[in-house]
Amino acid sequence: MVPFHINPGGKFGLPKTTYSMTLQLFDQDRTYSNRYFITSLNYSWYETENKYHSFTPIVLEYRDGRLDSNFRKNLEQEGYQLYVRSNDRQYFGLGTQYTFILNGKS
Repeated sequence: MVPFHINPGGKFGLPKTTYSMTLQLFDQDRTYSNRYFITSLNYSWYETENKYHSFTPIVLEYRDGRLDSNFRKNLEQEGYQLYVRSNDRQYFGLGTQYTFILNGKS
């Protein structure tokens, strides 16, 4: 199931479509909570016995991290501003990935 043509034959392995979804919920009392969601769609296939392709046309990420206000104040007073900025925020990411692996013949 791909939106482009690849050789469907199974001579070097069957082409594969993978849909993945991950949800992570994390709560640490009086410090930090995190909601993290990732979903992706991947196509992978062997062109020949030593040429492998993996194409992920879409990766969506959403993260909602929240620091407890007292914990955040303590971190800022101790000089951890980068940690606070990195973890006390919402984030949305959109990406794509392509991997090509060429192995030597055995």
